Amino acid sequence: MWHEARRQEKLIRSQMIDSVKRNERRKQFYENVRKDPEQFMQVHGRKCQIHMDPAVAHAAEASSILRRWQGDPNVLIDRFDVRAHMDYIPETKADDIDKR
Repeated sequence: MWHEARRQEKLIRSQMIDSVKRNERRKQFYENVRKDPEQFMQVHGRKCQIHMDPAVAHAAEASSILRRWQGDPNVLIDRFDVRAHMDYIPETKADDIDKR
């Protein structure tokens, strides 16, 4: 009888320890998820061969396909460029930081 009670006690203790460890892992996971999403940004690309066809090159450089990036007329990007989907983050000046 005593052996059976001891076995059950060990089983319950191991389940409690497993539960505590699982809760710690869950807490760590949610803390990582709550961080700044920009830290998790990934950019993937692949190698491609460029074919030098003058008609295709002229069409790619046409003004109807290129657009201004972040309103800057000096920087033109393709409409499929990933930079078009990135947010603009203004630079902070040292004076602004000191005022806070």
